[in-house]
Formats: sequence, structure tokens, C-alpha cells
Amino acid sequence: MDIAKFKNIPFRKRESCVVCGQKLNEPLIELPDFPITEIYTKKKIREKVGLIDQAFYFCEDCGHGQISNVIESEFIYGESYVTRTSTSPSAAAAMDLFLEFIDDNLKCRPIKNIVEIGCNDLYALKKLRMRADKLYGIDPILRGEEKRFSDEKIEAIGEMFENVDLRRIDGEIDVILSSHTLEHVPEPRRLIQRLVDRAASGTIFFFQFPSLEMLVKDARFDHVFHQHLNYFSLKSVSHMLKAVGAELVDCKINPFHWGALMIAFRKKDRNNINPYKGSAKFSGPVTDEKILKGYSIFKDWMAAAGEQLKSFKDEEIYGYGAALMLPVLDYHLKGLDNLNCIIDDDENKDGLYYINLPIQIKSKDAISDFKRGVFVITAINSLHTLRTIISKLIELRPKRIIIPINVI
Repeated sequence: MDIAKFKNIPFRKRESCVVCGQKLNEPLIELPDFPITEIYTKKKIREKVGLIDQAFYFCEDCGHGQISNVIESEFIYGESYVTRTSTSPSAAAAMDLFLEFIDDNLKCRPIKNIVEIGCNDLYALKKLRMRADKLYGIDPILRGEEKRFSDEKIEAIGEMFENVDLRRIDGEIDVILSSHTLEHVPEPRRLIQRLVDRAASGTIFFFQFPSLEMLVKDARFDHVFHQHLNYFSLKSVSHMLKAVGAELVDCKINPFHWGALMIAFRKKDRNNINPYKGSAKFSGPVTDEKILKGYSIFKDWMAAAGEQLKSFKDEEIYGYGAALMLPVLDYHLKGLDNLNCIIDDDENKDGLYYINLPIQIKSKDAISDFKRGVFVITAINSLHTLRTIISKLIELRPKRIIIPINVI
């Protein structure tokens, strides 16, 4: 790995709301020297690398949240990018619920073509292969691996979506789906506009992405990081769909990963008579005040957990869970430097470090007596993962368990 390229990370700054175009005011949250995530290394790096200033903005006009500084996609999603749906139990569980949502809306409708944007390792398309004649998966992480992932029914396309000519797809597209991709796209409205323009009147779209309402309600501001450029509320996504000539058909909350908004929509057509049937309900729209209140709660949690860690500085302290987003937790917690190591069940991570966090990851075999240890749960980004680790640690009976957040 070329560490030098992480010392001066290229980015561009967004100064207007990507949903409604309104010029952004002052940021609600500033995050100087904010760490990049999801990059492991085989050796400990003590240099100050993998950091870039970041800021969170909220558009009061349309209810959209976004970060300002966009790191080049080739840099974030290059060879070091490791997220794969099929190898993550929490990601697979979230996708399975999304597939149920899709199935509930499609019912017995015959399907010719399905296109997935951001298909990752084709987990969803493999589950849907019996529902369609032909399936297309588009994702730059598949570049160079297209033949390995393709077969007679599924075609893998290893490109950024904006570089794909949709005319290569034979006939009308019946279904377009995308799971946890829209939050990564620098210009989401432009992407949706292109899709709606290409779609037929009968094309149905299924998207899921993190819900800003749920993030604020649960005070989960560790879910703000460089890869997630956009934070959609129901208000902002409804605004965007109306602007591109589409209409919402259904929406529902997916509780995995702390709350994603699943939506079904279609091109607006006066011949469509089926009414909107969404079940997602929130206690009023997101506001500046609600965001700042939630962020204050989150900071209090981090400060309390940090003080607890300091009080155990003379004990054997370990982290449990080498989560992809752990550098973000460390940024807010400011106390993980006291850890002996980070324990993880994935043998492939044994001996690794994070590019911007010089604490080694080890297997459970590295600990001879769990009862003597104090453990802080360091994999909190997924509800499923957090609850699983709590159950494991209770069985191992350590001296203490520190959970950095209060909502589980």
C-alpha cells in the first residue's frame, strides 16, 4: 500500500444543496482532521495520515443533510475498499429486509430486466435471479472481475454508473434498485433524473439509504463519515422525486444499521392510479435545533465513555470488534489509545492495523483470561453487530463491559 497518497488527500468542496440547489449557510457540525475509514494495513503507522477536514450542513429549505468535502471516488473505493455484503451478517440482514420490501411491492408481476446500481458482490441480484430474465449489476469495485461475477443471467459491469450507457440493456427496464448507494453519490438528483428519463412508465424503482430522521432520533452522529456524502430525510427525498418528475409509491423503515429509509417510486404518470401507501412515520420534520440537540447527546455519550476508559487505565483494556468505522468512534471518543489491542472474530484481520489508528487487531486466542479484562465495544456501527457482541461478552464474563452509546 502506498501510504504517501494518504498524506494529502484530494477533495472538492460542495457549496450548494445537492437536492434543491440552495446555497449552503454555515455548517452545523465541523470535524477538523476527520479520519477516513475502511482501510486496514499490515504495519503500524505512526504518521498523521488518512485525515481530512470535514463539515456537516443542513438545508432548511428541503430538509437535506450533506457533508461538504468530497474525496475522489477512485481514492475511497480503490483496492483498499473492503465492504462486501455477503461477508457481513448485518449488511446481509439489512439487504434481506430490503428484498422483502421489494417482493411485497412487485408481488407476482412478470419481470424481464432488473438493474442494480451499486451491486457490491451481487448478493441481491443472486437472490433475485429467479424473478427476471436478465439482471445487470453496476459497481466500480467489480472492475477487472466482471467475468468472474457474470453468468448466463447476471451481467456484472465494473464501472461508475455515470459512465455506463444504459442503451446496452435490451428492452425496457422493469426494475431499478439500489441499496446504500445514493448516500455515496456526489450529485444524487442528477443520477435520479437520468434514471427517470431512461425509465418507462411501468418501471419501478427501489432505493434504501440512511434515514436522517433516525440518525437524529438515535443521536448516532458516528454515522457521519466521508463516504456518506448525503443524509436524506423523507422531506428531502420527496422534494427530489417531485423535481425530477417522479412520485413516491411506498416507504418503510429498515431497522438494521440503525435505520434506513426504504422507498419505492416511479415516473409520474397521470394514468397511475395506485395511491401512496408508505408506513414510515416520524415525529415532525428534521430541524437545525433537533440536529444540534442530538449531536449534544452524542457528545455527552462519548465524553462519559471516554472518562470510563480513563478510570480503567491501570487495568487490561481491550476493544471488541474491528469495525470498518472504528477510526470515527476513536475520533469522538478520544480514549482508545489505552487499549492493549482490538479483538475481532474475523481471522483475516488478525495482525492488521488501521491506517490512522496504531492499535493492532488480534483474534480471541490472544487473551488467556477474559475475566481479568475490561472490554469496550468498538463495533457499534451496526445494531445487529452490537447486540451480537454484547451477547458474546456476557458469556465470556469479563470484569467490565463499556458500551459507548446508550441506545441499543
